[in-house]
Amino acid sequence: VRPSAASRLVGVTPWNEVEVRPVGRSVAESLSHRGWRTGPVIDPMEFMFAIPARQGVLHRPDDSRFVVGLFASPPSMADADFASQAMISLTAAGCACEMVISSHARGADVAARWIASMTETIKGISFGLRVDDRIDTPGALASEVDVVMSTAPLHPGDCHSALALRGWLASGVPAIVPQEPALVGLVQDGVDARVVAPHDRNAVVLAMLRLAEHRDLRNEMGHAAAARHAGRVRRSSLQVPAQGSGSFAAKSRAASR
Repeated sequence: VRPSAASRLVGVTPWNEVEVRPVGRSVAESLSHRGWRTGPVIDPMEFMFAIPARQGVLHRPDDSRFVVGLFASPPSMADADFASQAMISLTAAGCACEMVISSHARGADVAARWIASMTETIKGISFGLRVDDRIDTPGALASEVDVVMSTAPLHPGDCHSALALRGWLASGVPAIVPQEPALVGLVQDGVDARVVAPHDRNAVVLAMLRLAEHRDLRNEMGHAAAARHAGRVRRSSLQVPAQGSGSFAAKSRAASR
């Protein structure tokens, strides 16, 4: 919608004089509640799902980036939009990082396009995004990720599967999980995982910063995770070689930190 003549002369266009086309109905409802004038809703599937190739994105053995895997069971419960916002905050704090998400995660296509466009616009940003459906298989990328993260369900009736989390822990990968009954009963905060308040992005960022800055800590938490869970998961169900039972001494050190 063309702004009024007065707005064009002053050089400032009031936000309520501009009609916006929201991407998705949930965005449309949110904008409408805030007073925006919304036009026809754009179907997210109209966009091509593509991520420009990046040079230097972490694939082991290069250990220059902190790699976070977003997991959920079922995969559609993983909130890619929330996770990507947290990762952007981590990047703003000066951490070079990468996030691995599933194509089945909620909002994966929108998050991928947004991040791809942002990394092209903002020079020097140290954030890589990888869409890899192996993240849906517990432990399949254990050698390529530093920590796995689960996001809180959007709907009260939804419930994550604790079996998927246990598969990652048994593979020696520490986790960041929301304070949800299905998950917190499985982990020990500060030992094999970090437990954060549901939907609290700042808490997630602080937990990731702590693990990103202290490699020894996440290694000790990984050993503790394997020590606590490896014996309870059938190794044949994991896509990684057996990593032993971990170190109980490392478990104690992790708990003290």
